[in-house]
Amino acid sequence: MPNKKLNIAFIHGRPKGHPTHAMYAKSIGSTFFHEDRILRWQDLNESKIKRYLSWFLNALFFTKRRFWDVYFTECVRIPQLIQKKLFLIGKKQKLIAIMSDESLYFTYIKRFPRLTQQLMLAFWKNCDAIICIGEFQFNLACKLLPKNHHSKLYTIFNGVPESRLNALQNIKPNLKSNNILFIGNASADWRVNYKGLDLMLEAFANCYKSNSKLTFTIVGDIPKELSENLLFDLEPNIRPRVNFTGPKDNIEDYLKNSSLYLHCARGEAWGVSIIEALCAGVPAIISDQTGAKQVIKNLNPDFILPLDVNTISNSILKYFSLSSEEKLNISQKAKQVVQDFTEVKAKEHFVNTFDSIVKDLRIHS
Repeated sequence: MPNKKLNIAFIHGRPKGHPTHAMYAKSIGSTFFHEDRILRWQDLNESKIKRYLSWFLNALFFTKRRFWDVYFTECVRIPQLIQKKLFLIGKKQKLIAIMSDESLYFTYIKRFPRLTQQLMLAFWKNCDAIICIGEFQFNLACKLLPKNHHSKLYTIFNGVPESRLNALQNIKPNLKSNNILFIGNASADWRVNYKGLDLMLEAFANCYKSNSKLTFTIVGDIPKELSENLLFDLEPNIRPRVNFTGPKDNIEDYLKNSSLYLHCARGEAWGVSIIEALCAGVPAIISDQTGAKQVIKNLNPDFILPLDVNTISNSILKYFSLSSEEKLNISQKAKQVVQDFTEVKAKEHFVNTFDSIVKDLRIHS
């Protein structure tokens, strides 16, 4: 591997880097650092003043600051922007970011405060390369950045870990069931909105009025107060048809007992649970603001929907009106379209992409 001798610092959030991002970072021999290693704030309820101070301290006193050939960041890390702007790192040292969160989407729809949007854009403009996980992130970056920055955009994809692949592929879903499944975590109100849970529950309530056999199972770490708020908005007779299970390790049991996977998110960067559902043969209906739509379009473009309750409701009802044979054909196709989206292939593609960046930027140790 051409970049194996490079000194690469991987800067990530707390409590640790996302497992997939960490896997990518390890594959290129990175050394791991918390963004707030000096003056911790990320997982604490701290003031803005402390956060800003932490940014500057971590920029100024980064370990062996001039040693690293590459600063590789998990999404946006402001200390590295400060390093760039204040010339705390040399011209030969490169800043490379991997983008796979809500930042690009929230900046694009102007959901962030103006100052935050300006910081985001300044970070991306000061990156030497940006690795976008999926076409959705790539297209957002193209819309946000001037054309003279587009050449530094690269695209990769996420895959299902080999440790889970066999178990998922061996599942035979109960396509005769009337259960709809969603898998995802939402620890705060903004994540409930981001994951589209309110939208999906409203669509389910609409569907229930036409098909009272339907049930909706929601697997993931969602605090009780948030789930109760979501249920409160539903009619009393519909609430028992919705099951918030909490976090579960055995998602295979839920996939095998579901006929449809639903994931209508507002800006989901990728959505690995969608790929896992397809591996299990559970067809997925998703929003057009979800990264994994590049996979779903190969299953059925009609399963990619706008963020509209009525459109989602009609699509769900249409799916459940299909014959058993039609559902089986879609299920079998789902297993086929995800064959290239394994973690092994994703890792190989990432390494090749990183090597291309090294060559394009002429990075040397």
